Amino acid sequence: MAYHWRLPLVCKTFLLALGLLVTLPLSTVQAQSPSFPFGTVGVVPFTNISGDPTDSWISEGITETIISDFKQLYALPVVSNEATARERGVLWLVTGGFQRLGSQLRITARVMNVQTGIILESIKVDGEFDELFTLQDQIADGLAAGFNAIRDIAAGSGQGMSGTTGLGPTEATPSLP
Repeated sequence: MAYHWRLPLVCKTFLLALGLLVTLPLSTVQAQSPSFPFGTVGVVPFTNISGDPTDSWISEGITETIISDFKQLYALPVVSNEATARERGVLWLVTGGFQRLGSQLRITARVMNVQTGIILESIKVDGEFDELFTLQDQIADGLAAGFNAIRDIAAGSGQGMSGTTGLGPTEATPSLP
């Protein structure tokens, strides 16, 4: 069974599509950008789980990288602070945290539908602190892979269930449960 990992992906995609159909009024779908028809993405600062105040700048760097990559590489509509996100009624919210232990860094992130609480995509990356930029790119790419399934559903292509993605500059693999 080489494709046994696809069943959870198919289930996740189906539940996501069902959640979108139930929670999005038709006027909201029609008012969105044609490149991403299912709402705006809010990105809030990542939590410094380690608690070391000298590492607070890491949160800003991760947040800014995700905002920049989502807008420039993936053409996603992004709102960049929590107050504006609530005011604008974003549909998707990116949250996460990071931990630093010596030279080791762990970053976790998720994209959640704010109306249903369903997590579209989540990712965890580990690495050396001097690989921070690479880790940030991996987070942005991993989260963006979830939005590809939505675009496929919207386009009626069905590729969102195939386990392949085409969003952005590189091919990404789906997260495994």
